Amino acid sequence: MLSCGGRIHRQAAEGDDITILTVCAGGLSVEDLSPFAESLHRRWGTAVSAVERRREEDREAVAALGARAMHMEFQDAIYRTGGEGVALYASEEAIFGPVHRFEYELIERVAQALREAIPAEAEVIVPLGAGGHVDHRLTRRAAERLPQRLVYYEDFPYAADYGEVEYALAGADWESETVPISEPDFRSKVDAVALYRSQISTFWSHLEEMRTALREFALKTGGHGTLAERYWRMR
Repeated sequence: MLSCGGRIHRQAAEGDDITILTVCAGGLSVEDLSPFAESLHRRWGTAVSAVERRREEDREAVAALGARAMHMEFQDAIYRTGGEGVALYASEEAIFGPVHRFEYELIERVAQALREAIPAEAEVIVPLGAGGHVDHRLTRRAAERLPQRLVYYEDFPYAADYGEVEYALAGADWESETVPISEPDFRSKVDAVALYRSQISTFWSHLEEMRTALREFALKTGGHGTLAERYWRMR
């Protein structure tokens, strides 16, 4: 939504059938919560209902853009555990660190689930992994096992940080596509993002700050006063 919302709104209005698939949307039990996860729940104001709250917000936001939401049952990084129930990602640093060695098999399970869920003829747009969030990188690695030629989106707001997109692009030959978005498409995108009420505080202190950040990034991407989103393909 943060990265592709303008394109989604435009293509849905043109009649395209769009599904936004969230890989790490699985449930949890109270026993799964690390102190780090508990601290995030307090900030979000969700208690143990965080997963269902986020699904509800996602369904509302996706519908507002004219698309449909699909949620897989793989857990968010902050809930995943290894041996003896120990949290694999128990800090802010951990979720932006290496993919845990216990999760190499998870990548293949996600890839198989994606193969079963995504039609062969679909255009597939996946996270580039800018910023290094472990779930974005895990999803990218799983998607790269699909037969389709992928399109990659720039993970906002991480993509706004200096050098993060370039770092995510390292090691391959890429071509970019800058997609201009109209003011109505942009406003629809921003309004949809605002529907993720519990999650805004992750990045911004209030909605107006979010709206300003999105506009500034879209204008920087488009250049010359044009609002845009940018996508990448491997050559």
